[in-house]
Amino acid sequence: MTCRCQGRWTKQEHLAFLRGLRVYGRDWNKIQRLVGTRSQPQVRSHAQKYFQRIAQAKESRRIGETPTTAR
Repeated sequence: MTCRCQGRWTKQEHLAFLRGLRVYGRDWNKIQRLVGTRSQPQVRSHAQKYFQRIAQAKESRRIGETPTTAR
């Protein structure tokens, strides 16, 4: 696809992003080519927000632990 979309990522774009992340690590150019509808800076920005959400979720779970449930 050659469209350079703006706005929210579609489910298909996000799944392609996750697949690219798994296969290529942080090689944003290769992930951008796999997604196909987003530019490389858009992929980097999406990754940054994705990693922030993951970190926030981990922190929320850690804070929610009690001494008896922590391992």
